[in-house]
Amino acid sequence: MSGNGADDGESRNDDRPVDGVSLSLDATFELLAHADRRVILRYLRDAPGKAATRDELADHLASERAERPGERPDRDRVLSTLHHVHVPKLVDAGVADYDARSEEIRYWGSDRLEEWHDRVRNREGT
Repeated sequence: MSGNGADDGESRNDDRPVDGVSLSLDATFELLAHADRRVILRYLRDAPGKAATRDELADHLASERAERPGERPDRDRVLSTLHHVHVPKLVDAGVADYDARSEEIRYWGSDRLEEWHDRVRNREGT
């Protein structure tokens, strides 16, 4: 994975703005475009310390997918997609960091992302 601390495992808490990351509207919609990323964001927003391990996220995501009609989630595939697609998108956008040593994803927050995420959640009824 690339981005903020992914290679060296260092946390960058001191680099984060107090009010979260500022995202463009296009970047916000890109992050919210995939149902799995919306599930990941919801999980991280509600998690203690806004952080979770890669395995915790994979288990939660597989469980959520199992509830969708016609889905038969394969945990290994979920883990791979999480590792190679969804987490890198969050890291590249600057709203999360990934620590390779602990395999922990930490969500930093974005007012715009959270506002639109809440709107989508309300519309979807989740």
